[in-house]
Amino acid sequence: MKVFEYSTYAMGTRFHLVVPGWDEPMGAAVGAYVSRILREEEDRMSRYKDHSELTKINNNALKEFVEISEPMKQILDECQFYVEATKGAFEPLLHKVEKMAASAETINEISSKHQTSLWKNIKWDDHKIRFLSSGIALDLGGFGKGWAMEKIVDCLKENHVTSAFISFGESTITTIGSHPLGGPWKTQIPNLYHGKPLDIELEDASISISGLKVKKVDGKVKKMAHIYHPSEERMIEEDILMLTKSVSPLRAEILSTALMAADDSQKTAILQTFSDDGFFECKGGNWQMLKKPLKQANES
Repeated sequence: MKVFEYSTYAMGTRFHLVVPGWDEPMGAAVGAYVSRILREEEDRMSRYKDHSELTKINNNALKEFVEISEPMKQILDECQFYVEATKGAFEPLLHKVEKMAASAETINEISSKHQTSLWKNIKWDDHKIRFLSSGIALDLGGFGKGWAMEKIVDCLKENHVTSAFISFGESTITTIGSHPLGGPWKTQIPNLYHGKPLDIELEDASISISGLKVKKVDGKVKKMAHIYHPSEERMIEEDILMLTKSVSPLRAEILSTALMAADDSQKTAILQTFSDDGFFECKGGNWQMLKKPLKQANES
């Protein structure tokens, strides 16, 4: 069987696409278009690029209204929906620190000087945005990969792709259709404590995993906090994993991060509001399902 594979580096991680039934000539043009989508979205949402639209907003929106593109307005509208739907567990605004690689202790110290709820401190309308408080910055790290994935899936379907497997940083996975040999795509999520892994089947579905960031430092594996807990005003340092399974890669990306940051009432709201999605947690050596998706419950 012919198989087209395409890999590139984007948004600080590796993107990998597999399309069964395609050869290199068939996939080359689509691969180039996928690369263009990734580049455009990174140029829009990256806080590490001086020329990005998000950096322009963060640098100027406290002083004056900053013009934003139609895609950025759509992104902010989408963020607004998920801020409300998760009762604030999803937080696209963070306290601004000059050194983005600051330690958790530094960020906690800065955080203690600000109120918990940040999203109300921005205003956007008619393609302009303004910050209403100092010391804040837009951060779309828990949003960008899912947003780009949505566009890539649309691109592939427009090009008549009926079966595909997409991995973005190995933390967000999306599938189109079923496996070429029949049945769903199958993947396995490891256990934090070398216990039993979690087996996942995907067919026109996505998963996203959130947890501590794993890096190798001087040959040793180090786990680093990188997700902010809005209600407790601290970086999340618990060694747990949250996984969301959804038909939408964007929703999976957002909700896996939101669940990491959610308090008990926010977690309950997320599970109730997004009842068609699946939620799993790896804690204390075991994967457990937080709530069975409503569609599965109705089918059983």
